[in-house]
Amino acid sequence: MPHRNNPVPATFVQYLEMNLSKLSDSKIYFDYGDQTLDAFYLPHQKKVDGIMKEAGFNHSNWQTLFFKGQNHSEDAWRSRLDKPLLFLFGSTKE
Repeated sequence: MPHRNNPVPATFVQYLEMNLSKLSDSKIYFDYGDQTLDAFYLPHQKKVDGIMKEAGFNHSNWQTLFFKGQNHSEDAWRSRLDKPLLFLFGSTKE
């Protein structure tokens, strides 16, 4: 289990709170699974999602996706790489 005194999640949240307004013209994508390291992300992601909503982000410029059974690895990321690419850059079909 990750150390309870890990400063990284709180630092990330603080950074978002201080800088999210600078990204209002940007698209932001998050995803996570429920295996290995990702199994610990849910409470942190809920907090980040709340910050995103408070900052006025919506489905057009922010997306958080959950992948059941997926872990924190290059293989897992490769299996879902299309999701952030399509969200961030749109469809390549004309």
